[in-house]
Amino acid sequence: MKTIFLITVIAFSGILSVSAQERAGDDLRSGLGLYSGDVMNFYNEVARNKAMESFDLSLVDGSPYLNNEFVTGDIVTKDSVQYAGLKLRYNIYNDAIEFEKGDLAIELNPNFPLLYAVIGDDIFVKAEDKDGFFRVVSTGKVYLVEKMKIKYNDAKPASGYQAAKRPSFRSLNSDYYIQSVPGGEATELSNKNDVMSIFSDSKSEVAGFIKSEKIKIDKAEDLKKLVAYYNSLQ
Repeated sequence: MKTIFLITVIAFSGILSVSAQERAGDDLRSGLGLYSGDVMNFYNEVARNKAMESFDLSLVDGSPYLNNEFVTGDIVTKDSVQYAGLKLRYNIYNDAIEFEKGDLAIELNPNFPLLYAVIGDDIFVKAEDKDGFFRVVSTGKVYLVEKMKIKYNDAKPASGYQAAKRPSFRSLNSDYYIQSVPGGEATELSNKNDVMSIFSDSKSEVAGFIKSEKIKIDKAEDLKKLVAYYNSLQ
């Protein structure tokens, strides 16, 4: 079983050359002069100081991870340093980004100066006014971001006609937020009033779209359509 460690970044060095890598999330890089950081320095310039709880996935139903396997990704810091080619995954239950080093799974310190992380086809950002990580759903004039949630259920012994149940992870409905810039303040979209307040510069157009398309704010797909429409307005 892999052990997850919380890490604290000590320093950065080894800034090399301007990155020209093309991938999903290019618009997040707009206006940034990214520099390639030495991945070995990223590994070596951290201090592992606290062992974290981990789960033996063979003993539970479901998973705490968005994807169980580590996939190739990048981490970009607020200093525009890009660490490319890391093996990353997102732990929904712990609300943590993990990277793989050898046979260890190491948890990124929440105080790490992250601008965004690309994990496979997913992009994660933080928020100025909230803890944890948010998955980017759509980009444009505003960013629709998702706070994923998962619940852990303890094992239950057999009782009467009820069979015993293994411990399990169960996905919950996500919460959705708007950011004007990636990593900025995140405003929740939980009802129509939230929407009209955030999109006040195009209130009549947005209201018309909600009515004509029968948009339900509590439905993820409808929210995506609404934000895409707003981002299409000039």
